[in-house]
Amino acid sequence: MYQKKLSIALFLYAVFISGQAMAYDGETAQRGINTCPHEYWNQPYVMSNGTVIDDPNVLNRTMDEEFGTGTQEITHCLKKRKNAKVVVSINGAHPSNKAGVVQTDRARFLSNIEYMRENYEDLHGMKMGKEVKVVAVANSSGALLMTTHHPAWMRDKTDVNDPDCPMKPVEGKTCFNPFRHLVERAQEIGVKFYLCQTASRVIGIKKAFKIEGVEYVPGGHIAVADLQMLGYALIDL
Repeated sequence: MYQKKLSIALFLYAVFISGQAMAYDGETAQRGINTCPHEYWNQPYVMSNGTVIDDPNVLNRTMDEEFGTGTQEITHCLKKRKNAKVVVSINGAHPSNKAGVVQTDRARFLSNIEYMRENYEDLHGMKMGKEVKVVAVANSSGALLMTTHHPAWMRDKTDVNDPDCPMKPVEGKTCFNPFRHLVERAQEIGVKFYLCQTASRVIGIKKAFKIEGVEYVPGGHIAVADLQMLGYALIDL
């Protein structure tokens, strides 16, 4: 009796393994031939050198036409998911170019927020804030991006020696965060922002000068680790 039960169990296990292998092989075989949606391909974009690409003849090219024959075949799209979760760790205010030069005219992560939206929503059909949750935690100098205004944003070249940039609107002073609209745009499309209190203490960010809707966490990196343990995939910037 024992041997008969063991034989049945082994048979069922073999069937299960075989089924799993068939499913995997089928998925693998289909990955290369499934056509990725690429509606976002016809959206204007900006090159790293600042050139705006908006020519319809360029934007409407297929993947193979743009990147070379066979590109479509080896391009794999995400499957639509309902509970995807991403945490972005913003560890600085500005990105650097390929030469390592800090690009003060761009905001780290925020300058690319529309690309993230286009990829999730236009390419994969996943609504940000619903099918995919995106949380951003601002650490270090990245905390400045969560402010309405701060002395660090002063760009008044006619008065560069003035050590004071009042933390209130002052005519003629450019103490305002030039990237505030990007934070607010990201909030509109479903991104949740958290501000590191440790960084706020060091930089001198008060609640009154924080962008509305941004919430606090005591420590940014600890919060990122906590979110990872809750199943959020990390994008470390």
